[in-house]
Amino acid sequence: MKKILLVSFVVYFISCSSGNVVFVADLNKRVKVFKNDTFQFYYPKKWVKFNEGETFQKKAIISIAPKKKIYNSYSIKKKIYGKNRKINLSEKGKKSYPDTDFDKALKGKDAWAKIKINLNKNILIDEIVTSYTSTNINSSMYKNFELSKINNDFYIISYRKSGRKRESNYSFGDFIYKVYLRQKGDDVYQIVYSAGQYSYSDYEDEASMILRSFKFLDEIE
Repeated sequence: MKKILLVSFVVYFISCSSGNVVFVADLNKRVKVFKNDTFQFYYPKKWVKFNEGETFQKKAIISIAPKKKIYNSYSIKKKIYGKNRKINLSEKGKKSYPDTDFDKALKGKDAWAKIKINLNKNILIDEIVTSYTSTNINSSMYKNFELSKINNDFYIISYRKSGRKRESNYSFGDFIYKVYLRQKGDDVYQIVYSAGQYSYSDYEDEASMILRSFKFLDEIE
């Protein structure tokens, strides 16, 4: 009996030690931890990393999402109001474009609620803030824009992007964004929580934990 208990303890210890799940006293919960050479953050055990594949041209450092919110996505080009636009579609959205050859479309993964971390090299944070501000002013698609300056190297931005209505019967729901902008040397990191209007509040607390726990390694004592 003692041998069985000892073996069980060893298996349990190994399973806890060899994974990326840790107990964080400040949060009073077990969470996953992501860490690279520059930063780290915590995320819920039910969230997973996913690879966006070919769908998005600009690759994120990391994309994570609740597992049940991840779906297959397709990227196609369509002329809209005389301009070529790239449209990202879910499996359900394909029905609105029956003449499109989806076997040749770019394929990947996306999620209805997700956090992406993007890196902008050799740029000042004020330039990115200005870009967000001008986009908000010059486009009717953006609303509820809020900007908070924490310090010279840290801004928080939130906004809502209106659903895109095309000539087809298919329309997209609104997406809501919260963005942490962090300057690190000559680079700016964008930690972005985005979710569909019907998913945002469901994962807002978990996303906030991720956003708040993001730290550069030299900030961690």
